[in-house]
Amino acid sequence: MLKPHEFKNLCKTNSFRTIADLLQCWGVIFGCLYLCHQTYYFTPIALILIASRLHALTLVLHDGAHYLLHKNKYVNDFLSNMFCSFPLMISTEVYRKTHLKHHQYTQTMQDPNFVIMQREEAWHYPKPSEEIKKSLIKDFFLLTLKDHMVIFKDWQVLPNFKKTTGFEKILFPLYIVSVVSLVQYFHVWPEFFILQLASLFVNPLARVRAMSEHIHQESKGQSKIHKLQETPSINAGLVERFFFAPFNTNRHLEHHLYPTIPYYNLEKTHNLIKNSQLYQTHCLYELDGYFFGKRTSFKEVLSENAIPKKNIKAA
Repeated sequence: MLKPHEFKNLCKTNSFRTIADLLQCWGVIFGCLYLCHQTYYFTPIALILIASRLHALTLVLHDGAHYLLHKNKYVNDFLSNMFCSFPLMISTEVYRKTHLKHHQYTQTMQDPNFVIMQREEAWHYPKPSEEIKKSLIKDFFLLTLKDHMVIFKDWQVLPNFKKTTGFEKILFPLYIVSVVSLVQYFHVWPEFFILQLASLFVNPLARVRAMSEHIHQESKGQSKIHKLQETPSINAGLVERFFFAPFNTNRHLEHHLYPTIPYYNLEKTHNLIKNSQLYQTHCLYELDGYFFGKRTSFKEVLSENAIPKKNIKAA
């Protein structure tokens, strides 16, 4: 679907773009914390905005797991750990080990993500829409933290410290000491608490994204045709991209087709492949959005009436 020169150009990493995106995320986070410092009446809004940017940082971490943040693997892991994963107590290397298996054995019993979702009732799909709504409401009120921690504990630093790299074993204590020292020096413990509280609200955002990335049925194969038939590509709007699909993660199909292409080139990838014969013939899940549109992941992929349909253009 991509010509060799197109694929080569799309795979090029742009470290300046990555750093700019990290600065944008942390700029919003620190801006919100500053406003909370001025008046705590801003806290409810801050919790939502900070959670959205922490969620966005998990997507940059995802690219760090693929070594797509920088050509040098140590710089890549430094950026990924210090600014994306450690703030959520996650190890890039531990996440990498499970995530690369997800790509190798997508939606099979050898896929760690699929195994967890098969084991936990909360991730069993398809479901009636009312049950999904209840799950999202429970997420928002932090009533499902235990369910989410089942997944997160497999990636966290402390429970898996032996599995981290030697680089991370040095970096993580330095990170903790640096953060605690800065918080104590500037006397911003209340703001630090708000940041930690906001991290809990990443869960409802992550659930919407995660439950829309695959059709939650065991894969029939790992070829590109199978991926076209089993992985959605979502034409999400601006609001949905901000909260549920930052950094082009709505192009999950494109990522599975070409895992070596960085997140900032996935939209270009979609525009290049969408008119190809292979895409037009086999893509079953090009959707209009997560919640808004005629074909959405909420209405069609996840409802009790979920039936694969041909791409509207192909039809």
